[in-house]
Amino acid sequence: MARVLASEPFVEGYGDIILRSCDGVDFHVSKCIVLVVSPIFRDMFSLPDSPAANRYEGVRPVIDMQEDSSVLDTLLRFCYPVEPPEIPSKHDFERIAATAQKFEMQSVYGRIVDSYISDNIVHPLEQYILAHRFKLHQLAIDSAEKCLDYSLSELVGQARSPDLTYLSANDYNWLLQYHQEYFNACTRLVNGRDFSWCNAEQYAFVVCPCADNDEIMDVDVDVGGERGSATVSWKKWWFNHVSRIEEAMKARGPTAVNYIDVSQAAADVIASGCQRCRDAAIVELHDFGKALRWEVKNEKSNASLEIYF
Repeated sequence: MARVLASEPFVEGYGDIILRSCDGVDFHVSKCIVLVVSPIFRDMFSLPDSPAANRYEGVRPVIDMQEDSSVLDTLLRFCYPVEPPEIPSKHDFERIAATAQKFEMQSVYGRIVDSYISDNIVHPLEQYILAHRFKLHQLAIDSAEKCLDYSLSELVGQARSPDLTYLSANDYNWLLQYHQEYFNACTRLVNGRDFSWCNAEQYAFVVCPCADNDEIMDVDVDVGGERGSATVSWKKWWFNHVSRIEEAMKARGPTAVNYIDVSQAAADVIASGCQRCRDAAIVELHDFGKALRWEVKNEKSNASLEIYF
């Protein structure tokens, strides 16, 4: 088979060893670079009877590789201080990642995964799996947080992926618990009696004595910076509004809900017939939606995620 030289920076004269691909392409590479990134190559050159020590082309040792030139070219560019190459597909990624793992190139795992994620649409759960597969701690944190943008059912649906074999049952369970903890914290903002986070007593529609009351109850509120209790009159349309929010959280995930959309609630207010509620409620519901959106975002930092690597 005719020998072909690889493209720059792996051309003749720019390296002191030759990696020869299975399809006959010679990569002239710097020995010090491959020895730094791969303990397998370090061992290969340290053994007295290794092929690298006994076979030469000119003064350069030649190593026959099982990988083709496409895989070697991409992988070596991740090892070199050059612009990282694109990884256009999952198939290409798996071939490159498998070779990097074969040669234990742990220092380049992160660059390979980052390039794959930036060049492709990769679901956060797959990113989370990649993080555990290659022990990338920050990616595990970031991808787990992105998973919060999906409902639990959507997340479980993605678990049919064969990639899940790279994730232990415990690690997957920790992710689901993290998601459930966040979801529970968000739904508690609208389905309980604790509205201290939004100063519920400030809203005119809460204390309006109109006949559209569903229930009079004591709720936890914030009074002068301290927690206290207040008796408020919840409206039927208010219960409907927060119930719709809770259902939307379940269906789409807390971060995917448009909390500023009060169109249905506004229609319910108008239908209630109370002019006082009608005058105040639309603006106040927008304020409530903004406050709720902030609280939902803030709950991300309160949820705890266990990562064991």
